[in-house]
Amino acid sequence: MDKSSDASARLTKVLPKPWHPLLEYIQLHPQYFNIFTNTIETIFYRSAGALRLPDRHYLAIMAASRHRCYYLVRLHQREFERLGGSKDWLKGLSTASDKFQTIDRLVQILSHQPWQCNAELIMAIAKYAERGKWAMAELIQAAFIISHTVALCSVVQAVGLSRNSGLTQHEALAIAEWERSKENHVSGVDKGEVQQLIEAMTNIQTARELGEEDEAELQRANQLFDKIVADIVDLPTGGHSPVNGEGEPVYTQNADFAYVDFATRTDPAKTFKYHDFTWDHAYSTLADFDQNFADLTDTKFKCMRNLTYSFMGDVDNVDTSYYRRAIWHYIQALFGVRRDDYSYQEVNTLLNREMKSFIKIIGATPSRATDEMRDSVMPEFKMSEKVHVYLLVMEAHLETNLLHFARAIVNYNVASNPRPRRARNVTSTRRLVDRSDTVMVIE
Repeated sequence: MDKSSDASARLTKVLPKPWHPLLEYIQLHPQYFNIFTNTIETIFYRSAGALRLPDRHYLAIMAASRHRCYYLVRLHQREFERLGGSKDWLKGLSTASDKFQTIDRLVQILSHQPWQCNAELIMAIAKYAERGKWAMAELIQAAFIISHTVALCSVVQAVGLSRNSGLTQHEALAIAEWERSKENHVSGVDKGEVQQLIEAMTNIQTARELGEEDEAELQRANQLFDKIVADIVDLPTGGHSPVNGEGEPVYTQNADFAYVDFATRTDPAKTFKYHDFTWDHAYSTLADFDQNFADLTDTKFKCMRNLTYSFMGDVDNVDTSYYRRAIWHYIQALFGVRRDDYSYQEVNTLLNREMKSFIKIIGATPSRATDEMRDSVMPEFKMSEKVHVYLLVMEAHLETNLLHFARAIVNYNVASNPRPRRARNVTSTRRLVDRSDTVMVIE
């Protein structure tokens, strides 16, 4: 049996066929592939959880449609109907139940401006909605589904799957197999980029080892966060509405809501300071309602943060951690998340303007990714390395959304119960263990 047959056999053992064109790319990273497929299976095909299986796919339709991600829209439409969903609902959100119309605002915000996710929004959905209230366990699960789907749009659009959405499953799979087969093909354009990146990363590492990056230097470097956020404005995002084009069902009540640059926002949201509310805090909050989804997400984050093959292009024995961190923190900066323990000078050192522009496109407005953009960046990277970058963008975006959402849940709980609530110790190693801080309203 050849490698192609082996790959096809492996795919048939996991998710339903509509997922296979995407899995052709994901399986370039076997360690991550297993975690990813387990997560998708749990989110959409296992009965555990507060939401019915068709309802989960409908939430994914709503989220994917906001980024014109037709591959995922078609996939979840098929699965929604196959698993017992009402065909009438596929005509658009106006034909769905009041409950899904109530949650539309959360879908909009998590899809484009997650920094607007706050206690008032949670209150409107879970407490004061006249019709279609969401129980908290349902809302937590819905946020996982929406956030995961929105982030996955980046990978789908980055590899170009949505441009093939009109093809049959067999044709789309054949194209994905051909694209993946180009693993060892490297463009001859801009030779030397990899060597420049390696030298830049070596210089950063040397400076750290010599202790040249003291606290004052880190503080000066972190002032670059504001500059990076401001520079993002100069990078293009396009101009059309993010929602499906003419003739497509509309799964929202506000098709014009879209991403805006964090520096030019008109809402009162402040920069999200990660040291005030970390993933540990978010995990603890979300796991209180859905331990399984929280654990899967945490495992996926760990895997992606640590995933490396120690090569870059054709060069072996490379420490790529600085490059991977630059991508992760740059994506989060797009959505207003700042880390005080990271030198944002590294973003400017390791990501050139073309790469930052491409990351911004696939992270914030993925429907605007074009073949020309894909070909203009990472010319010396193998296909697996490019997919690795796309997965970093996805997971960083997912963490960003869940940070904003979990903080909103904490603030909602405080508003609903004014007495300060101490974070409780639990058995899981990712919970808030050995912490004595009291969870208060966090701005």
